[in-house]
Amino acid sequence: LVIKWLAIIIVGGLFYAVVGDVISDNTVFTHLAAYELAYVVIALFITVAFLAIKKMANGKLVASDVFGSGEYYLGMIAGLVRYTCIVIFALAFLNAPLYTKAEIDADLRFQNDVYGSDFFPKLYSVQSDVFEKSFVGPHIHNELGFLLIKSTPREVKEIRKEREIGMTN
Repeated sequence: LVIKWLAIIIVGGLFYAVVGDVISDNTVFTHLAAYELAYVVIALFITVAFLAIKKMANGKLVASDVFGSGEYYLGMIAGLVRYTCIVIFALAFLNAPLYTKAEIDADLRFQNDVYGSDFFPKLYSVQSDVFEKSFVGPHIHNELGFLLIKSTPREVKEIRKEREIGMTN
């Protein structure tokens, strides 16, 4: 499971942009949605591949006692690495949307006008808290940023109608 999660975040981090650009160019998905979809598709593909490998091995990988008495300690380290990968996977999606200062200011004005305060956190405030104000978040963003989905602005993509055959003749 550790190798699977390492593969998901490394392969996903390296290839989501390529797959996402293909999806965005050939469908109605915006770049942000296409990048997120590509990351999920890559993760699902790797998960299915590891399930197939596990099925072909018939449980022989789990039953082996390669590490002997050190398996307990190595298991704890493996668990730490696995859950770190899961957190990085979640942080990749948190990093994906890009919020401009104008969008944040407009939303804060709206909340203050309508509700009288900005009590409930929005995604941009959670994003700021995690990647700017937390202890580990800035380090993850700076040193492991290649594993995260790049911050992508929202866009409006119009659906184009295909020309009907015979209209140009």
